[in-house]
Amino acid sequence: MKKRLIALLTVLMIFSSTVCGFAAVKFSDVSSNHWAKTFIEKMADKGIIKGYYDSVKGVKVFKPENPVTYIEAVQMIYNTLKVSDKLKSESGLDTKYDVILKNLNIPTWAKRAVSYALEYDIITFNELRSFMNGKIAKYARKVDIAVFLGRAIGVDGNSSNIYTLPFIDSEMIIGKAIPHVDFLTKKGIIKGDSSNKFNPNSIVNRAVMATMCSKVYDYLVSHEEVLNKEDEIKDSDKDTLINDNKDNISDESDNKIYGVIDYIAEDTDMIVIKDLEGNTKVYNLKGVSIRKKGRKVRIDDLKKEEEVELVFDKGKLKEVNVTNSKVYFEAKIEKIVDFDDYYLLKTRNADNLLIKKDFKVDDETVIYYGDDKVSIGRIEEGDYAVIKHIGDKALEIQLKSEEQVYDGILESDVIFKDKPQLKIRLNNNKVLEFEIDDKAYIRRDRRKADLDDLSKGDIATITVQYNKIVEIIASSRSEKDKDEGRIKQIVIGTPSKITIVTDDDEEATYEVVRDVDVEIDDEDAELNDLDINYYVKLDIENGRIVEIRAEKSKSDTNITGRIVKVYKDYDRLTVKYYDKVEDRYKRVSVIVSDKTKIISSDGDSIRLGHLKRDVQIFVSGYFDEDIFVADKIIELE
Repeated sequence: MKKRLIALLTVLMIFSSTVCGFAAVKFSDVSSNHWAKTFIEKMADKGIIKGYYDSVKGVKVFKPENPVTYIEAVQMIYNTLKVSDKLKSESGLDTKYDVILKNLNIPTWAKRAVSYALEYDIITFNELRSFMNGKIAKYARKVDIAVFLGRAIGVDGNSSNIYTLPFIDSEMIIGKAIPHVDFLTKKGIIKGDSSNKFNPNSIVNRAVMATMCSKVYDYLVSHEEVLNKEDEIKDSDKDTLINDNKDNISDESDNKIYGVIDYIAEDTDMIVIKDLEGNTKVYNLKGVSIRKKGRKVRIDDLKKEEEVELVFDKGKLKEVNVTNSKVYFEAKIEKIVDFDDYYLLKTRNADNLLIKKDFKVDDETVIYYGDDKVSIGRIEEGDYAVIKHIGDKALEIQLKSEEQVYDGILESDVIFKDKPQLKIRLNNNKVLEFEIDDKAYIRRDRRKADLDDLSKGDIATITVQYNKIVEIIASSRSEKDKDEGRIKQIVIGTPSKITIVTDDDEEATYEVVRDVDVEIDDEDAELNDLDINYYVKLDIENGRIVEIRAEKSKSDTNITGRIVKVYKDYDRLTVKYYDKVEDRYKRVSVIVSDKTKIISSDGDSIRLGHLKRDVQIFVSGYFDEDIFVADKIIELE
């Protein structure tokens, strides 16, 4: 009996030690002094990030330096939400996006995570299309992962116009990422390198991803409230795939819209429609009449790239008509060959360069650049276009405006060669040279100007389309200058910048010197103390702000947020805004009285009914318990 008891105790001790041993996952290639060891093991314990088994050595490895793909990053973000118990409804997602994900070569193991990310706007449709190069998964950039993490947490990409970016390369962070980088940095979820660089285009490795997921997990479990889907404010990207139209409700002002079939999911009666601007929406064709050449057909009779007309009745999709066999092709022009009777455009698909198509362009082909009709001579190699065609005959070509905006200092006066050219030195010291379009719009010191008014050393913002400058907004670097207006945006970084709206409703953006002198209501203050809509008088030297004298809003208080709903019959708005004190998003009912002034983003007085959902507004007034009484409402976009 005694021997049996000893044996039983021994087994229990072995079992207990085995359980304890498995409680913490260990990896042979993560040393005891590895900087991310704690985060890696924590995420492995929770099943958010898994390791690999080295069958040769018989050990488990993590491969911390291996790069992370976009697909893997989305899976890890999904796992983080799941383990922290923050997932929303996943009902029907497996079938809803099945065909789309198959067409984009998304691996089976990641389909649930990617479907979830699409459904709740963690990623957009066009972002997803760039995740794979054929069947090869692409590695993820740090700046993109920051955007995905921010959306997953519920960061409002437009809730505030005040951002703090402490990195010395902050000017390299793309605009849509700024709110997310700002939030994640403040929460300690992401940080720069030893040189205080964010390195937005660097590829994230598994150790860094584990660290970010670990910190996001800690943030999520310490915050009870996660935004519901209808609360989330989407980024302003036009390429967002809209998936919440289960009733096929259209937000179009017309009762008909036109597009091209991008994807067909027969099993779920879903189609994806793309318009000429590249916007995509998903529609459910269950119960919807489908017609082709005047006769009724089924969804399996539809074909990708067919041109369709969507007919709505009171905003609900009622009918889909295949108008003809004309289809669209999003093309990058590779070469233009003159065959006397016609031109041959040799192109590649803009989204998948492996797909090639040749198109014939003749006198019947209509070519547009913006709203203007242009000749074949306006098309250049490297241009992007949407080509409407039947077979290889191009019926209509819409040149797409591949627009880039650059801020910097003019490196030269205008250089008059065969075509006038201009050099600009960017904030990162890189010098670029562009040809100036004949119809370029030019302003200098807030006045309309000519090419010979521009001068070396001017601070300039240039807009480039198809490698030609189409707009120049320049300011002279005088010894001292002044400007004043209402603050629209503040970016605190390296360098810091302030954007104001002047009294004549023009925007001006200035860099701020590091030791800028700030006064608010005649009291000494810091740059961080400034807020949106403060009225400021600026002293400027060499194009940079050296002194700021600010006045707070005269109202008792103010909020900046987005319109959730307009109740014009009841003179009320519901506004969602970020409460800095409580560190969360809140909704408030705003009362609009006869005395309330409502001003559009253009500076015009408007009525309550002109305000639209999702528009960002500034509201001054005062709280009356849980209701906000508005004195003034200003559209900020």
